[in-house]
Amino acid sequence: MKEIFSDIKNLVAEKSYKSKFDFEKYGISEKDKSFIIQREEIIIDNTKKHAQSLYEICKAIYEIRLALKGDESQSFREWYTLNGLTKDKVSELTKRYELYIQASDDKKDFITRLSIPAVKELTKKNIDPDIQIEAIEKGLNNIEEIKEFISTKVPTITSDKSQVKKTPKHIQNFINFYEKNIKKDRDLKELARYKKELHDFEAYIKALQYQIDNIENTRKNENNLKLYDIKSEEIEEVEIVPEKNLWMSEEHKFYTIQKTQNGEYIIVELENETDQKGKQVGRNYWYSEGTAIKALERKAQLNNWIAV
Repeated sequence: MKEIFSDIKNLVAEKSYKSKFDFEKYGISEKDKSFIIQREEIIIDNTKKHAQSLYEICKAIYEIRLALKGDESQSFREWYTLNGLTKDKVSELTKRYELYIQASDDKKDFITRLSIPAVKELTKKNIDPDIQIEAIEKGLNNIEEIKEFISTKVPTITSDKSQVKKTPKHIQNFINFYEKNIKKDRDLKELARYKKELHDFEAYIKALQYQIDNIENTRKNENNLKLYDIKSEEIEEVEIVPEKNLWMSEEHKFYTIQKTQNGEYIIVELENETDQKGKQVGRNYWYSEGTAIKALERKAQLNNWIAV
């Protein structure tokens, strides 16, 4: 029985609040130390409650907006007006909720503390969710810092119509499909699905570009044209194993197997699809090509790489 209560006592001790402040450094008395720690707990507990409360408010309004068919519906406008809310306030709360669900749970307090201008800046129409998450992960809360960060991520679209090329019909149909569906007032889970589809398309496009490069290079070789300006010793030092072993990561980096001058096989990262020499990944090497390929395939599966 004593052992059971001892375990409970230890568990409570582990979960009890511990101050980060160095009381001994400033000679704070035990009485004052106890008093201050109690107040710290009050501050932290209520901060957590405030963060959770704001999150629940944002979530509730967002869900009511979906149920009443969005911002433009007469029913939703009447609902929030009767409840003492304005259009601007509803917009800020629903946009803050979008940030809550885009970011990880440990960023809830940070998003709660974001100013209204910061929320508006992060949720502008041309800001990709990945950029929002990155800004949050970096802890950017100053409006000027956010603007500067976003300016490095969002490309400037030229207004010079003479520079705009006519988009082929099949590509325009593809663009129209996604623009039409994304602009609809959909649930965020559905928007996330579209985002994943577009990310997959990006990977497929890279893979197709790689195939085209291979065909072009083969044709150039057939015509005895020089493809690469690479020193002969570099070509002798390492040999690319067949194309079937090429994989592409989500960051669009390419990985394959290469054979060294010593007859060993290694996994390498290529700077681009047409590289003839790569940078070794890790310190492993294999004497068998088959074993090396299996090791690469296992690595690809673990990291969700796409076979090219």
